[in-house]
Amino acid sequence: MWGAVWLNMRLSRYFVVQGDDISVVENPDEVMDHRWVSLQSLVGEIAERPQDFTPWLKIYLDQHATKIFGDHTG
Repeated sequence: MWGAVWLNMRLSRYFVVQGDDISVVENPDEVMDHRWVSLQSLVGEIAERPQDFTPWLKIYLDQHATKIFGDHTG
């Protein structure tokens, strides 16, 4: 038995893509839904409704947005 310790490890993969004809095939065991938004829209939505987003996304954007998006972090 693990006792009172719970360890949750996740591998996060984020892809930055640009184009007009991109499709995503979701694994229904892993993903409920997806949608395309600009970084600025995402940051605004997180500020307005932080309870709608996982802590992992907020931490990842805070710590890695510049590495992922370059100078386009708003």
